[in-house]
Amino acid sequence: MPDRDGFSLLVELRRNHPGVSVVVMSAQQDQESVVRALNMGALGFIPKSAQRKVLLSALQLVMSGGVYIPTQALSPAQPQAPSAQPTTAPAPAAPAVLPPQGGAAAPSDLGLTGRQVDVLTLIMQGKSNKAICRVLDLAEPTVKNHVTGILKALNVTNRTEAVIKVGELGWELPEIGG
Repeated sequence: MPDRDGFSLLVELRRNHPGVSVVVMSAQQDQESVVRALNMGALGFIPKSAQRKVLLSALQLVMSGGVYIPTQALSPAQPQAPSAQPTTAPAPAAPAVLPPQGGAAAPSDLGLTGRQVDVLTLIMQGKSNKAICRVLDLAEPTVKNHVTGILKALNVTNRTEAVIKVGELGWELPEIGG
């Protein structure tokens, strides 16, 4: 947006139209921008470079009650080339994902139970607490307790930060349908 800051527009949209689902589409796709937009109430963040199929899938996820976070935002921030200097070399291959120094190699290392891992897997899919209840056949207070335990174990304050942290840790969670 050449004449306006997108974050200020997002704040204004959320304030004036709280019932409207907002998805940010931006050329910037650094982790900080993604987290900031999601924390400000966006339900998705789609890089402008995303392919049509990704765009459609992201919008379908948001319309069904989920939150879309681009995979680039799940890995630790990597420096981007300045936009004024186009690069001709292909992007370097992503390094092998290793836990941060002193980090946990697996969910169980942080004390997460099997059921918490199931809940975390569904959080990673953008599912709401009610959707998690339906998939796992659990009561909503039980799911809320699991979410609280997951956030504490990951040392984060919200679901967005949890998703990013799991990406940084490189955990491969089990697939759960639903």
